[in-house]
Amino acid sequence: FGVGAGNYFIWYPIYSNGRDRLEFVQFAHNDYLQLLAEFGVIGFLLLGAWVYLITLRGASAVKALGRSGEGMIFAVLLSATLAIGIDAFFSYDWYMTVPSVFLWFIWGIFESKSSVMMPSVSTKAFFEAPFKGYWLFKWLFALIAVSVVFSGARGIYEESRAHLLFGNSHRELGAGRIENAISLMQSALRYKPRTARYRYVLGSLYLQHQEFEKALAEFQIAKQLTPNVFITNLSFAVTNYILGNLEVAKEEFKKLADRHPEDIFLEEQFLSILNDQANLFVDRGAFDKAIQNYELLISRNSNLSAVHYNLGNVYFRMKDFEKALQSYQTAYQIDPKRFLIVFKIAHTSQLMNRPGEAIQFYQEAISLEPENYQPYLNLGILLLEKNDSEGVSYLKKSLERAPDQPQKEIIEQAIKTGKMEK
Repeated sequence: FGVGAGNYFIWYPIYSNGRDRLEFVQFAHNDYLQLLAEFGVIGFLLLGAWVYLITLRGASAVKALGRSGEGMIFAVLLSATLAIGIDAFFSYDWYMTVPSVFLWFIWGIFESKSSVMMPSVSTKAFFEAPFKGYWLFKWLFALIAVSVVFSGARGIYEESRAHLLFGNSHRELGAGRIENAISLMQSALRYKPRTARYRYVLGSLYLQHQEFEKALAEFQIAKQLTPNVFITNLSFAVTNYILGNLEVAKEEFKKLADRHPEDIFLEEQFLSILNDQANLFVDRGAFDKAIQNYELLISRNSNLSAVHYNLGNVYFRMKDFEKALQSYQTAYQIDPKRFLIVFKIAHTSQLMNRPGEAIQFYQEAISLEPENYQPYLNLGILLLEKNDSEGVSYLKKSLERAPDQPQKEIIEQAIKTGKMEK
């Protein structure tokens, strides 16, 4: 049954994965295919039959009038109708105001001059019969006709004016006069306020002018008018991210990434926002929300060592050392040469009273960053706590690399006595 008249541009983006998803596709550039999509097979056949009969009336009028002056006029009108019909295979004439009004005008003339459909009753008599003797109906009918003409004329003017302003705005932007471009687009929207494409363009201009709040407002309206257009949703998500609305940006990027799994950028952007938001939760002490974000990140890409490391840090701050160590070990499997991961495994193992594992990873951390004093210090303390005199040499190396470290006096005393004060 189709998607409904005028709804092609709303439904098209759902089925589009090509480069045109970065544009507003309002028409199919084939009127027949678009009508078929909007009206469905039954509606398309009925509409086609009606157009065929109207055209047949025009052909009948041309045949009846012959080579007279009026007949030649009808022949030209019929040729124009056929030309528009052929062009409709490659364009969208029937969806443009001027060509469509022109077609209706021609069909009205054909209707008035032919009796193919109703041979026994003239067209004039057919339309006049219900109004004979009823002056009120006649005036009402005339009023409706005038209103339709006035409305059509107004629609043509508004569309033409808005299109002209849109073109001028584009030229001003090309000349680097972005303020003028914004002003012209605002004027265009006064004529066509519900045109999603104009809303998107104005939002993009605001974005370039760094008026982010105004840009977000325009993208939001465009998104409401065309909820499935990729470029609108992407711009809405990006602007929310710029403004720090991470929760909204996260949801929008998730929808886009799920809808377009082949787009690596969308997935990476979504993961980046998840990570940024998780880090923000950590700074605010909202550890449960941070864990949720990190786990969602891992569920979508389990090969990010930094995410496992960050998750381990959250558990570490919550003093859940068992889960912290598990996260660090997973990160280590992905990236075994990262010093911070190795050091955290050693330190967490030390806190969990696993000296053998701690010593192994401290030594590995030293091999990765031999000039970093921290693994020497921790390993020296651990060995002295085990009454291993080798700890003194590690404490000395720690002081050599950081002579002014905060625990300098305690370390010097431990070196002298060979024992570490609790």
